[in-house]
Amino acid sequence: LDVAGLVPGASEGQERADGLGNQFLDDLRTADAFIHVVDVSGTTDAGGKEIVGYDPNNDIDWLRGEI
Repeated sequence: LDVAGLVPGASEGQERADGLGNQFLDDLRTADAFIHVVDVSGTTDAGGKEIVGYDPNNDIDWLRGEI
């Protein structure tokens, strides 16, 4: 099961054009396992833009908060 579409605010049921809102969390409930792949290079920010010195822990903390 490939679950895509998590955006900030999904845990509060907010749906935006670039995300799936609560549908993402509903899809996760059917999964047996969850694998979170994190880009630790520090060259891409949370929005996917190239940057220098981005802390990948921000992505991990954000995902924990949403789930």
